[in-house]
Parts: sequence; C-alpha cells; structure tokens
Amino acid sequence: IFFRPLMSASLEQGWAGFKAGVEAIFSTWTALRLAAEYSDVSSADQVIQTALLDVLNWFQEEGLQNEIFKDEMEDFLFEVLAEELHMDVQDGSIAEVSEMTCRMFKECMQGNFTTVQQVQNYAANCNVEIQKCHEEVQTLS
Repeated sequence: IFFRPLMSASLEQGWAGFKAGVEAIFSTWTALRLAAEYSDVSSADQVIQTALLDVLNWFQEEGLQNEIFKDEMEDFLFEVLAEELHMDVQDGSIAEVSEMTCRMFKECMQGNFTTVQQVQNYAANCNVEIQKCHEEVQTLS
C-alpha cells in the first residue's frame, strides 16, 4: 500500500513530478525491460512494479526527513535484481539509476523539474522506437 502523508501544494507538486520521473526511469531501464521479457521468474512484472512502489514509499517515508544517498539506493536495487529477479547487473546502470533518482528527488523537492522532463522525453522516444522494433519483428515473422 502506498503511504501518503499530508503535503503542502508545492511539496505535492514536487512529489508528483518525482513519481512521474521514477516511473519513466523504470519503464526505460534496459535491465528491467529484459527482466520483464526474459526472466525465468514468472512474476517479473509484479516484482518490478513492487520495486517501483518500494522506491516511492522509501523516498516518501525517509527522503522527506533525511537524505537518501546514492549508495543506499544502489544496495536496494542490487538486492531486488539479484534476489527477486536472479539478475547480476554489471553494466553500471544500477549506479546510474540510483544517482539520477536521488538527484531528481532533490530537484523536484526544490520545484525543479528539468531532469523529470528530460527523462520523460527520453522515455517517450524510447517507447516509440521499441514499438517500431516490435512491429518490424512481427512483419518478418
């Protein structure tokens, strides 16, 4: 269950931006896309959705009072990928996603949505390209 304490209007706007940014990051992260499509874990999509909610809850419960550091985020994501999805991600993307998420949280809480907009634009372009690839594969079949 997603916990939401009462927030001021500006904090509410910051939180909405952060949530949208995290969703965009998770939707385009190659490791998660591969896990959802090829994992031997039958509930990979559910594990990914739960991880997303866990990240959001963690930032809402802890991040509003204390800074969440990149290395803490890395440990959390590594654990989810290794233990829940049986993946060993060594491409540096865990560190990249962790850094971007922590930076984006700080920015959003200050009313700066530049990174969120960049991530959302990237996600939109990425999803268009993926759809094109799926269509090409179906045409070849």
